[in-house]
Amino acid sequence: MAQVVPEGWYPDPQGKAPGEERWWNGYQWTAHTRTVEPPVGPPPPPPAPAAQATAGPTPAPGGSPDLVARYRSLPTALPDGTPLGQLSERLGAYAVDIVLVFVAASAVSSVFDLALGLTGDLLGPGGLGALALSEGIGALVGVVLWLGYQLAFRGSGGRTLGKRLLHLRVQPVERGTELTSAQVVRRSVVGGGGVLFTMFPGGQLFGLLLIGFDVYRATQDPQGRPWHDQVAGTVVVKERS
Repeated sequence: MAQVVPEGWYPDPQGKAPGEERWWNGYQWTAHTRTVEPPVGPPPPPPAPAAQATAGPTPAPGGSPDLVARYRSLPTALPDGTPLGQLSERLGAYAVDIVLVFVAASAVSSVFDLALGLTGDLLGPGGLGALALSEGIGALVGVVLWLGYQLAFRGSGGRTLGKRLLHLRVQPVERGTELTSAQVVRRSVVGGGGVLFTMFPGGQLFGLLLIGFDVYRATQDPQGRPWHDQVAGTVVVKERS
């Protein structure tokens, strides 16, 4: 099982002067630093956890580790004991949110089609052009609704309807801080970007690649966080009962 480096003060890997330390919160470096006066006598060797935290997880000997085995070996809780949301739970919540937004986007884009007179043109001589315009409008509506849907639940700790159903919530990695709108937007764009790109004409391949990369990055993170959580500085945890 992957070793979790305990939180604490460790020599700053980016420090430019002796005695600079940076706070490691259990899964990444924070912005908090301090300067410690060097002790009298020979300096002690740097602690092993700092070296592990800087270098990241050690790959299995003999080549690339099996991704499934590596994901299963990841910890299931934060250092303070808060249980992490598991992949199956997060995918379930994600699917619920995507379906809700897709249904709403389809309804709104249908209204646009009627307003622009595209409904009758879809089967006429200019059907291909009308179809491309209709799909483009639907994709743009989907993007706006997806971002609005995620931002609407920012004040509740990122507990969208899907996450409420699966008893999950999104919280910042930086402890003692609240989820910001910027974090929600970054997380939504990267996390939902793959699905949204599949809605645009010709963007299906790129969307699938984004989805695959997002999931792959989860196997490379010490806490199993997908790419969108790494970019946003967030983590998905289970609600404490």
